[in-house]
Amino acid sequence: HLWRFPAILVPVWVFCTLWRVMIYQGRWTYPSALVKAVLVLFSFIAIGLVQRRWLMVETAILTLLIAFLLKLLEMRQKRDVLVSIYLAYFVIATELLLSQSVLAGLYLVAGLCFVTAALIALQSINNETAWSHPLLQSAKMLVLSVPLMLVAFLVFPRLEPLWKVPMPAGAGKTGISGSMTPGAIAELAQS
Repeated sequence: HLWRFPAILVPVWVFCTLWRVMIYQGRWTYPSALVKAVLVLFSFIAIGLVQRRWLMVETAILTLLIAFLLKLLEMRQKRDVLVSIYLAYFVIATELLLSQSVLAGLYLVAGLCFVTAALIALQSINNETAWSHPLLQSAKMLVLSVPLMLVAFLVFPRLEPLWKVPMPAGAGKTGISGSMTPGAIAELAQS
């Protein structure tokens, strides 16, 4: 999503990553409740400046992305890391709302592999294994899920999107139908 919302995501990403590195090195402390409240307030102001309309899919995605980035600042326990990993799955899914190309799909599968590897590493009992072990396990799980995905793709019917708003029966329609009747143009003008 960085290329879609660079004006707001890049500064927030750099800020949160820098603060997280400083926390890791012991130079800075975790932000207080007041600092977190100010960051959330400034985030909403920035979202309002970038996205003029609030009830749009892009605005909701941008809000989720900023919440995901701000979550980096308060990861203290294993539970917080788990919430961040779950948010990463949602971030991956939101890209599919905006782009469904093959290249984007391959990129998202790679991201899915890395996020699943992070989940496997977090839940691993033996923390002394090599970094490649969770990544290989994640790739193996994704390869094993391909037959199930293919069956689901071929068997389940194509449903309308859940966010599609149904039109009422008497709602206005544009265009002319394939067959014309006397007075059809007048009805179209009144619609």
